[in-house]
Amino acid sequence: MDDERLKQGQTVAVTVAPNLTEKTLLKLPAGWHRSTSVPGLYLLVRETRKRGKTRTFYARFGTRGRQQAVRLGVYPSLNVAAAEQEAKKVLGKAELGQDPATEARQRRTGMLFREWVDDYVAEVEKTRKRAGDVRRYLAVAVEQFGRTPLAHVKPADAAAFRDSFIREETKRGPKPSSAAAKPGAVRANRALAALKACLAAGVKAGHLEANVAAAGDLRADVSPPRRRVRSDDEQRRLLKALDAEPDWIVAAVV
Repeated sequence: MDDERLKQGQTVAVTVAPNLTEKTLLKLPAGWHRSTSVPGLYLLVRETRKRGKTRTFYARFGTRGRQQAVRLGVYPSLNVAAAEQEAKKVLGKAELGQDPATEARQRRTGMLFREWVDDYVAEVEKTRKRAGDVRRYLAVAVEQFGRTPLAHVKPADAAAFRDSFIREETKRGPKPSSAAAKPGAVRANRALAALKACLAAGVKAGHLEANVAAAGDLRADVSPPRRRVRSDDEQRRLLKALDAEPDWIVAAVV
């Protein structure tokens, strides 16, 4: 993979991307692109089947033959201005003789999920007046896989987290006002949204490669599937009755 080759200091084909902005970034073709505004800032554009184009920022430093790269984050979670600032931090550390590549690797593999949740919730509480739900939902996740390294959290962990809310609500039985919905589905989806936001922040911070809670098929089905649909004959009779309905408003509503 080109990103692994870049991290290891190997040669990859790179094109110059002058005046890298939010608009020009979206027009760049697949491949590596080097920023001229911040020497050492690179952008990898990939074509994927499921997500279309993905755009990942890297900071590259070192001498020829001994170059290393640090993954900064994925656009649009990390915009151009933020990527430039992060690249300057990484390149500044390298200039001082530090090893930002090893630091980044240790952050990705060493931080536990529960440690990241503590940092994330602390930031959320600074900006949100009502962060209680986020704290409570993520506390459940911490109970389930808090000791797992953040980088090793899997889609199966997110699915099990979601299902725990459905099981809990199923034991209590459906509420009269939501008898038509799958028990616990609404609460499960809210909890899943909290986990998704938490992991998205981890991606933006450079601790994760991908958000395993972002898959669309993880959401719980709120409404039960239809048990029956009208037959062709029933459909024709319904349309005939609507045509004969004297009140056009009633017919339009139906």
